[in-house]
Amino acid sequence: MFWRSVRYDEKEKMIYFVVQKKDKNNQDVDIEVKFNVGDLRRVLELGDSDNDPSIIPE
Repeated sequence: MFWRSVRYDEKEKMIYFVVQKKDKNNQDVDIEVKFNVGDLRRVLELGDSDNDPSIIPE
């Protein structure tokens, strides 16, 4: 489900995806989540930048 809903906006440099959760009436609702590459680098503690990216082996 994640890979079907994820998209990258090159202009805004934002990653968007949709998750589903149940509301108080037990109905499925879609929640759009967005974050930027800087957020990802910060959370993963990569300590790099756009100009000097970390290479992570698969």
